[in-house]
Amino acid sequence: MKIAIVGTSGSGKTTLAKKLSEVLGCIHIEQDAYAWSPGWIKKDDEKILGEVKEALKAPSWVICGNYSLTRDIAWKEATHVIWLAFPFRIILWRLLKRTIRNILTKKEIAGGNKESFYMQFFTKKSIFVWAIQTHSKRKKTYNLLLKSGEYDSSKILVLKRPRQVDELIVKELFKKSGTSSLALSADKQAASR
Repeated sequence: MKIAIVGTSGSGKTTLAKKLSEVLGCIHIEQDAYAWSPGWIKKDDEKILGEVKEALKAPSWVICGNYSLTRDIAWKEATHVIWLAFPFRIILWRLLKRTIRNILTKKEIAGGNKESFYMQFFTKKSIFVWAIQTHSKRKKTYNLLLKSGEYDSSKILVLKRPRQVDELIVKELFKKSGTSSLALSADKQAASR
């Protein structure tokens, strides 16, 4: 199985990708880890693309991130695309909790970087500024991509509530020994759109 997960920063892409990769027994590809070097230095596009292409050669994977640079190769290879399309108030709350936790624990993220209180709360490089700037744009972009016909819409799950993520994980835990299909029940998927 090959799954691509997208959504605004703070929506839970990495958390879901880690959980699904554990449940499904496949590798987790975190695009931020490929895109950044320590010191928050962005790698050049060729390097990012090359490393992600190499990782996608694995027989099964779960990739998370919103990089348009790698979207075509990831989405076209994916058996499923999951869009975490949560309301902004949910994303903002999750982002606040995550950021404070990362600052307090000095957790390494995105290629060995650490968040600082100053950077996240007092600069334009803040993840909060980024989320505010990109939330509406991502929603518009992904809706246009879904309507464009460029990607197979039957393999795209749009999850609008955190509860749907939990249901998805539980279903996959129960199906682990059964089918390889990743889907919500038809009525729940229709209700989520």
